[in-house]
Parts: sequence; C-alpha cells; structure tokens
Amino acid sequence: MHRALIISEILNEIIAYFPGSDKALVALAATCRTFQDPALAVRWKRLYDFKSLIPLFPSDLWRELHPFNIEESDPSFYEFRRLPLNEDWIHFEQYTSRVRQIEIHCEAFEGMVRFMTTLSMRYLYNPSHAQRHLFPNLRELVWHSQDITELPFVTLFFPPSLRSLALQFDDDDERAPSLLLLLESQCLALTPLRMYGCLGSDSVFSRALESRSCRQLESLDCGEIDELALWHLSQLPTLKDLSVRLPDLISTHMVCGDWFVKLQTLSLTADDMTPIISFLQLAPLSLKGIKIHVMVAGVSPSLSPSQVLSTISSRLCHKVLTNIRIRVALCQPRFEITLDITALRPLCLFSKLRSIHIDRFCSFELNDDDLTELATAWPLLEELTLGPNRGWQRTSGITFKGLATLLRACPLLHTLALVIDATRLCDISLTGSEVLNDRIETLLLGDSIIERPAAVALILDDLFWSLKHVDAWLMTDRADEKLRYTPLWDEVNSHLLIGQSRKTHRTTVRR
Repeated sequence: MHRALIISEILNEIIAYFPGSDKALVALAATCRTFQDPALAVRWKRLYDFKSLIPLFPSDLWRELHPFNIEESDPSFYEFRRLPLNEDWIHFEQYTSRVRQIEIHCEAFEGMVRFMTTLSMRYLYNPSHAQRHLFPNLRELVWHSQDITELPFVTLFFPPSLRSLALQFDDDDERAPSLLLLLESQCLALTPLRMYGCLGSDSVFSRALESRSCRQLESLDCGEIDELALWHLSQLPTLKDLSVRLPDLISTHMVCGDWFVKLQTLSLTADDMTPIISFLQLAPLSLKGIKIHVMVAGVSPSLSPSQVLSTISSRLCHKVLTNIRIRVALCQPRFEITLDITALRPLCLFSKLRSIHIDRFCSFELNDDDLTELATAWPLLEELTLGPNRGWQRTSGITFKGLATLLRACPLLHTLALVIDATRLCDISLTGSEVLNDRIETLLLGDSIIERPAAVALILDDLFWSLKHVDAWLMTDRADEKLRYTPLWDEVNSHLLIGQSRKTHRTTVRR
C-alpha cells in the first residue's frame, strides 16, 4: 500500500470519488481495515429506500411476503419472525449511524411502511439503547409521498442533528402543519426547510407559521390559503420559493411592514387574472423568477394577460427578474386572447431576462420588426416559447429573416418555440463560416405554414447548425390544415437528418 493512503484526508478524498457501485464499495471495505471505515461511510452516506436495511439483521429475524398475482413491479412486504435482541441491534447501529442523507419517494417506499414502523417502535422503546433515533447522525431528509398513513412515521426521522428537511404530502392531509410545531422542539439545528402539498386548515396553518421552525422555512408549495396565512408567509425572513393558489379576493390593505423580503421565485395559481394582478400590485418584489397559471372557468378571463404583463413590468425589479412563465387555460377555448408587440413591450425593460414562456390559450400577432425589438432587449435570452403547442391560429408575420435577427441578437438561445411563415423564403445572407446558432437541436413551430420543404430545410440548416428535428402541428383543432402541412414538415425533417449526417461526416474527415 502506498504511504499516501495512510493519511486519512487523502484516502477519504479518493474514496469519495470512487467510481464503483455499492457492491464495489462493500468489496473495497472488505479489503483491509484501513479502507473499511471510509468505504462504508461513502456506501451508507445516502439512502434512497429502506430495503437495503433488511439484510443488516439476521435472516431468522424477518421474512419476505409476496402479494398475490405478483409482477416484477409489485412491492414486497416484510414482517418480523421474532423480537429483535440486543445483539441484533449492534450490527444494525454500526451502519445506520453512518447515514447522513435520506431521500424517499412513494414508489420506493411501498411495501415497507409496516415493517419500518414496527422496527422503529421496537427500537425507540427499547430502554437498552443509548441513541434514541434510528439515524442519529442524519443531516438531510427528503420525503416525497402521497400516502397519509406515513405521516406519523416520518417523525421518527427527526433527530437533533437534522439540518435540512423537504416534505411533500397529499393535498387531503390536514395533519401536516403539526409537523412544523414538532420541529420547533425537536430539531434545533434545522435551517433549510421545504414543504410541499396542502398544509391544512387556515387556523392550523397560521399557528404553525408562527412557530420557530418556520423561521427557517425556505420553500413552500401549498394549496389555496386565506389572507391571514398569506400575510404570515410574507413575514417569514428566509422564504425564497413560494407556490400558492390565491383566493378570489385580496385586500389592498393587507401589506404591513416587510413583504417577502427574501423571495426569489414565485408561482401563482388562480381562477382568473384579477387576483394575480391584485397580489402583484400590493408591493414591489425583487424576484428572479415568476410563474403564473390561470385556469378560467368561463369563455375568457375578465382581464387580459397583457394587463398581467404590464403589472409585472411595473412591480418587479427590472435588473433581477430572469424567468417569466405564464399559462392560461380556458374551459371553452376560442382563442380570444391575442398578444401583440404592445402587450409584450413592457417586458423589454427586463434586460437580464433569460427565459420567457407564454403558452396554452394565448395567440400572438407579431412580425419581423416586433421580434427584432424583443430580441434586442433580451441579449441574455436562453429560452423563448410563445404559444407553440396549439399555434397562433393565424398566419405569422415572422419570416426566416426575423429568425436570423433573433439568433444574432441572442447567441445563448437553446430553446425556441414560436410560429413562422415558412412560405416566405428569403436570403439570410450568412457571411463566410458564420454560425448563428449551434445550441438548438429541436425546433417547435406550432401551426407554421409551409410550401417548399426542401428549400425550407436548407435555410433551417444554415440558421441552426445542430438542428435535428422540427415539431409542427402537434396540438391543433384545424384538422384539414394539419393533414396538409404535417407531411411537408416530415419531409423537412428527412432533409435535416441527411444534412446532419453530412456535417458529421465532414467533421470526422477533418479530424
């Protein structure tokens, strides 16, 4: 053995990047005493399910039960054959004390609830155990589940050493806020706290938000809450990410003192544009990202998305916001929501914008000059999505000339989805070996019309060096036009495939 491996710091660093599997780490631990502790520490640092804990007990302690009509995807069930003895726990504790991170998802946890609950209870209520937690050195816990029967069980994984917690529960479970109150007395070192799912009745939720544990709440994804709970959220000093369904009515006098001082990303859901605008008008926010999802029960919303865009421009910091995502869903879609350059122009003030996504039942009326204005305002843009899924329901005013201008103005663009008029062919005038974009491999063009697929493929191949595929006419109600244009875009994809093969061949030959 090299003398450098005797130095624990060097050995730990090498084993931390060991490229093998769990079995390889176990084999490494069995090589010699020097490798044993560092290798086992890496092997048991993270747990993604509890099944690996079962073999830590003697085989006569447990048995595996298979459900009827078992398939490969069906979970197994485990039960005790006898009570665990003190010597059974000694070997178990040698490994569970090494666990630092646990990430459990419902699909990985299925079939283990009863066994692990029984195991935990027998362990915790055994007076001979000095440590009072199954994982006494646990630092991070991520628990994503939709089974409310697991809620009492998760509290068994709250040791004093816990520093990071992310919980997700079913929307019908009103007991989740009680966990916040439990954390206040049990996990004093907890700093980042993230919770997802409905947090129960407003009174319980509001009381939980006043607990000490919520002073470290960083991320929250919950259902609809009232104004009182919303105000409590605004006072949390560490809250960075919030996803919430807004009530139908929001008072204009609820802002008092600080208002979401650390909030960075905000996701708002509502049944109309009115509560969205009312919330944004309460106080200025310094956000990096905002996501708005409006589900309108009527034919069209009472307020236009353009008013939302105008409010975003007036209430959010222009030098901070980098991500805008807006989705509008209509129960009776008639494509009455149309956005033109006048509606989008307020967003030009956000010079740091990297991603803008406006989709679903929003149509657009833009031309080459409009696209040039937007592209010039967003030089750092990486993603641009303007209603490609269902299309614009009209002939676009954007041509290949406008696309070329966009690519020159936004060199970082890697996702592009809009509608163009591919019947208007033009010379894009590339100079020498100029490459406008080598990041985009798939282009979404909605209900873009086309006449000459071979010529279109040549232009696209010049504009997008790495383009492999174009998706068009995927989700549209215009069946006759879809039957007409889909085969033409399929022909474009065939030409692009040939072009990519030639480029790959030329690159190989040059090497």
